[in-house]
Amino acid sequence: MPSVATNLEEFSSSFPKLLANPASKRALATLWCWNIFILLCRPQNNVPVIALVGIPILMILPTFAVSASKILQLWKSSIAVRCMVILLGIGTCWIPLARNNFWAFQTIRDLVQLYLGYLLPAVILLPHLARLRRCVSTLIFCGAYLGLYAATHAGTGPGGFLGDENDCCMLLVSLLAFPAFMASTMRTALGKILCYLTISLILLGVVSTLSRGGFVGLLCLAIYLFIGSPNKIRMLSLGLLGAVLLLAVAPKKYWAEMGTITNTKEATAQGRLDVWKVGVKMWLDPPNFLFGVGMQNTPFHLGDYQPADQIEKDRSMSGRAVHSSYVQIIGDLGLAGILLVGTAILSTLLANRRAAKQLEQARKRLSRILSDRKSAPG
Repeated sequence: MPSVATNLEEFSSSFPKLLANPASKRALATLWCWNIFILLCRPQNNVPVIALVGIPILMILPTFAVSASKILQLWKSSIAVRCMVILLGIGTCWIPLARNNFWAFQTIRDLVQLYLGYLLPAVILLPHLARLRRCVSTLIFCGAYLGLYAATHAGTGPGGFLGDENDCCMLLVSLLAFPAFMASTMRTALGKILCYLTISLILLGVVSTLSRGGFVGLLCLAIYLFIGSPNKIRMLSLGLLGAVLLLAVAPKKYWAEMGTITNTKEATAQGRLDVWKVGVKMWLDPPNFLFGVGMQNTPFHLGDYQPADQIEKDRSMSGRAVHSSYVQIIGDLGLAGILLVGTAILSTLLANRRAAKQLEQARKRLSRILSDRKSAPG
């Protein structure tokens, strides 16, 4: 009779093969879609028991079982992956040393969960057309849901970080890219209508947030989609349609708020500029220059570098949100952090450009082959 150890050994050796078959990968892709829905739409805020089914650890273990070799390949081939792993390593080293150990630990935990539970499975599971379509459809649905939710809840999301109007708008603008791109590639009338409907709902949500940063992000997204689109006339038409819709639904209050973007004397803008100046000053302090002060610890050091007269005039900045990814990164992880993040972003953009060129070359080769077959006699 085989021992327990033998059974465990057989199971551990067959488990990756079991999960590597197409049906198991489809199941993992479905689980990924569910976790994305839980992360972005947050139904657990209304039905807490749902959160029990959306634990990202359910993705982490099967993903490692299926793709341990692919993870090693990603480390070797992807500069962005190496940068992010090193970034996590630096942040982890800060946990026992940081002024606020709790936030340092929580931030690292959340990032590890995000990378291993969402991003890594996406990289490994999505290079398959059917699974990719399902996951993109999930993101489009999330955009429609959040746009409608924000439009009917004064610009806020269903909870968590989405309870802040600026964060909610940031996510809506990010999700807008999916229906905007898919609308130009859909072949069926129903697919196009659903994409246009989603775009409309997202724009309604964006307007309801009254977020000036979100408006700037919207413009950046429009420019990026236009530059990256192979069919610029179609994308330009879609952009004009979105602009007309925005002009039609946005109230005067929205445009009045957007008109204050360049007003740096306004209270909110001035407050953020002051925080950024103090954040940069903190980073330039020699002990903090190379490796910062620890993950999510910049806010807890701002008061140490704030001018005394400013504290007397207003209040201490200690614990205040930084409202700038760049200042947050250089404050938390110093020069090393901003170089790693910048390298990861640049390498990803270059990799995307290379992939787009390769796809275009493959499309042209396929067109030539099909053309030659049609013109061949017999």
